Order: sequence, then structure tokens, then C-alpha cells
Amino acid sequence: SEMCIRDRAKTAAEEQVIEMRAAWDENVRALEHTHLDGVAALRQELEAQREGAEAETQELKARLEQCEGVFGSKCAILERNLANAEAEVDEVDKMLDQVQTALSSHHTVVREHPGLQILLRVLGTR
Repeated sequence: SEMCIRDRAKTAAEEQVIEMRAAWDENVRALEHTHLDGVAALRQELEAQREGAEAETQELKARLEQCEGVFGSKCAILERNLANAEAEVDEVDKMLDQVQTALSSHHTVVREHPGLQILLRVLGTR
């Protein structure tokens, strides 16, 4: 009789342990699912943020290329205008050099030929 009581108590304790383990396993599985669901939701949120950032990056790259195209063509025009202006300055410099050379030659000729001075004065008064 005492043995039966002990056996029943032992059996009841074993059943209680089995129930506790089952409840524990159930709680662990629920926590795992909660954790996995949280990780999946976070992954989805981060992927959406990455896609948004990638889209914004592509848009900014496109706008940058557009600006480079606009300003690039404006820069090319300005560079051509600058090159033309520099060429014009070079031409004027050449003409000034020619005038300076002609003036130097004229002064040299007039200085070396006093008769020309008189002739140029006479011609200049007419």
C-alpha cells in the first residue's frame, strides 16, 4: 500500500516533469518563432531601406550625369570661346609686333637719311 502510494507519487511527479518539459519546449518554440519573425521583419525593413537608398543613389547619379552634361557642354562652349579669344589676342599681338617693327624701321630710315626728314615734313604739311 505504501509502495503503491510511492509509485503513484513517483508517477505523478514524472507526469508533472513531462508536462513541465512540454510547456518549456512550447515556450522555447514560441520564443524561437517570435525571434525568427522579428529577424524576418527586420530583414524586410532593411532590404526596403537598401532598395530606397539604391533608388536614391541611382537618381542622384542620373541628376549628376545630367548636370555634367549641361555644364560640360557649357564648359566646352566657354573653352572654345576662350581659345578663340586667345587666338584673336595672338593675332593682335602679331599685328602690334609688325607695327612696332615698321615703326622701328621707319625711325631708322629717317635717322639715317636726313633728306627724308625734310621730305616727310614737306609732305606732312600738304
